[in-house]
Amino acid sequence: MTLFKDPSYDFSALWALGGAGFSGSEVGEVLTAVNSINKAGLSAQTYVDTFRSLGDRLLEAPEGSKPDRQTRRLRALRAAQYYALALFSTSTYGPYGVPAALERGWNALVYDGPGQGTAALREPCRLHTTFYPGQPRRMFDKLAAPKDYVKLTAATGAQLHCSPMALQQHCDIVSDWLQETLPGR
Repeated sequence: MTLFKDPSYDFSALWALGGAGFSGSEVGEVLTAVNSINKAGLSAQTYVDTFRSLGDRLLEAPEGSKPDRQTRRLRALRAAQYYALALFSTSTYGPYGVPAALERGWNALVYDGPGQGTAALREPCRLHTTFYPGQPRRMFDKLAAPKDYVKLTAATGAQLHCSPMALQQHCDIVSDWLQETLPGR
């Protein structure tokens, strides 16, 4: 699936689509934004303006509605994702790793920066890694801590770096490994 010709924007939008399973986006909202951006012509400005406006709209109650606390929370979660897209910022295990961790009764801390995907030590590999070809395997070979090597493939929609279209699968694999590996869990 290709949403934008530019691979960086395409990856970011695929990431947003993948977040739908964690209530981090709505497929229709993302695809409508993508269509608007493509119609206007993809540029940093149209991308930022479109996703920022979408986030702004979600923070306002729809006309004639009185959203309850849960609805406001879910709308704020999606707004945060769209603001992150406007900032062009994503991470490997979060923010979608947070719901996966909380569902298991764990505390969660999201770090978005250098080395972000290495802490779990079960960094799933993609056969067609877009940004870092061969890097997951090289890093895995250098790790001295407990580790497993898992190949996620196109057969399950997980062939891209960070598995943007298979985030639940990615989080399940990492969370299961953490559960098996960390004492007291």
